[in-house]
Amino acid sequence: MEEKTRFDKVILSVVVLIGAVFIGISSFSVFKNNSSMQQASTASLATLKTKKADVPVNGICGSANEKVFESSPSANLCSTGNASVVILEENDLGKFYMWQCLGINNGITASCRATANIKETSKKVDAKCGDSDGTKIASLPSSQTKYCEIGNYVKGDCSIPIYDSENKEWKSTCSWSCVGVNGGGEVKCSATLVK
Repeated sequence: MEEKTRFDKVILSVVVLIGAVFIGISSFSVFKNNSSMQQASTASLATLKTKKADVPVNGICGSANEKVFESSPSANLCSTGNASVVILEENDLGKFYMWQCLGINNGITASCRATANIKETSKKVDAKCGDSDGTKIASLPSSQTKYCEIGNYVKGDCSIPIYDSENKEWKSTCSWSCVGVNGGGEVKCSATLVK
């Protein structure tokens, strides 16, 4: 009778041990699966954010488009996209302020314009070059005031780059014009583009 009781205790101990091992394996499996699911969820969220950030955004002209201005507009140029520098252009149809709304992430760029109604009867103000005039620049300015402190910016061009062996750099002369307000004097400006 005593031997049977001892045998029963041994059997019970083995059953308890097997149960504990099974529970441990099951718990580890659940933890591992949860961890894998969290990692997959995090990776999916990161991918989604990346894709969202890379979505192309087309440039769209703002409310200043097709309006009439006596001086260069600076507000409401673009509803979406990044506004370029506003330039004054003249053709057979008249004088216009021109700019672009640059698309984001390879989005389409929109061309915009407004009518320039420059009154000749008002006080004339001569144009004056901006801070970039006569300086060395690493890139073309994005602000109109860098081109013209006073007056309207008229786009010019840059010369063919020439290599400066002494300073080991490429140099190109970029020129533009600033047109006076209300028929004021026009000035020529330039800067050295260095690469």
